[in-house]
Amino acid sequence: MTINVRFIDEVQRVHGHAKATGVSVYITDSYRPPGTNYGAGMSRHKVGFAIDMNANGCNADCMCRVPTRVASTTAFLRRIMADPQLWWGGDPARPIPWTVGSCTRDSVHIQSRNYEAGSNYNGELSCLGNEYRAGRFRTFSCPSLATLNDEIDLANLENYNADDATEGMLDAGEQAGIAIGVIVAVALIVALVVFCIVRRRTDDDGVVMPNTYYKAEKDDTVGASENFGNNALVSSGVPATYSGRSSGAAAEYTCADCGKSYQYADDLVTHRELRHSP
Repeated sequence: MTINVRFIDEVQRVHGHAKATGVSVYITDSYRPPGTNYGAGMSRHKVGFAIDMNANGCNADCMCRVPTRVASTTAFLRRIMADPQLWWGGDPARPIPWTVGSCTRDSVHIQSRNYEAGSNYNGELSCLGNEYRAGRFRTFSCPSLATLNDEIDLANLENYNADDATEGMLDAGEQAGIAIGVIVAVALIVALVVFCIVRRRTDDDGVVMPNTYYKAEKDDTVGASENFGNNALVSSGVPATYSGRSSGAAAEYTCADCGKSYQYADDLVTHRELRHSP
């Protein structure tokens, strides 16, 4: 990785937390040289004060919430959140709103809480750009200083979680589960609506009640459709549009006031409400 020399202490802290939790940290991005066309406009990467990483194979989606599915990564991120010098982009107390993968927080990003470049960002950017183009960047190594980790409160690490209202998007499995749940719910609602429609066509006992003539014809299965034409169902003095009986056959639901008959009790009730109510 390539970092600003004034960011060395923070990187040593990251290394110490990784070592304490048995995590291998893979640096995926550090200093971004002039001409880099991705990331935020004034990203700390461009002045060497930030790194992006994966931890024990746990990527942005995996690290979007704590606890993660990898126990060692969870322990590592909790230590990072407890460190007073480090700022993790996925920390729910101070999330960095930058979408990576399906996570709406910059869960791969670590920077310092105190930005040493301060308000001199443009000057730092220009200076480092000139040094980079001139090939004057230096390579060096330094030992890990485990004592830098003493400031964190190890007793309260379990309290550092990102499972709250600021958490990132759901992973693919969770999204699929929700989608299936929605489909099942819609199917149940449709079934309930169909049931209610069918229920409205039944009497109080839940049994469809056609008139006697209809029942007889259906039982005999002879000429049922013909017998229910207008001509076959009209009896003397009853208009065809209201007829539910044939000549010589008593209708099951007949209006006592006007003699009009119906196949279903609900139809007779509706007729009386519309024609004979005060």
